[in-house]
Amino acid sequence: YARRLLGENVKLRFECQSDKRNSLEILCDNGGVDVYRANSGGAKERIDLCCALALRKLVTSAGGRWPDLLILDEAAVYSDGAAIDRLVDLLTEISSEGNGKVWVVSHRPDLSGRFGKTIKVVKEHGISRIKT
Repeated sequence: YARRLLGENVKLRFECQSDKRNSLEILCDNGGVDVYRANSGGAKERIDLCCALALRKLVTSAGGRWPDLLILDEAAVYSDGAAIDRLVDLLTEISSEGNGKVWVVSHRPDLSGRFGKTIKVVKEHGISRIKT
């Protein structure tokens, strides 16, 4: 996932902390340097999504079954056009491989229509409704 969303040079590592019970540290390195804090908001979003997808794959591989639904709420608030393209490609691939449905909740108009189906919710006079 990291190669697809972040590029060839960035690697994510998951390490259990031996001195802390049930502790997991996630390192994002680029040539041995932890670079998470130095990244932009969009890059941090992509790192977070890579971690979530990797953990989802790890947990479900132990049980032998993928969850039927992956819901991402505002997963691309800070991402630019090229990053959005890579995200849409990856999520479409995940869904088409039989790994369940993918729902993306977003206020970004540039995501509308990028997936198979779009449900638009509008709020008028304090009431939300599905726009047909």
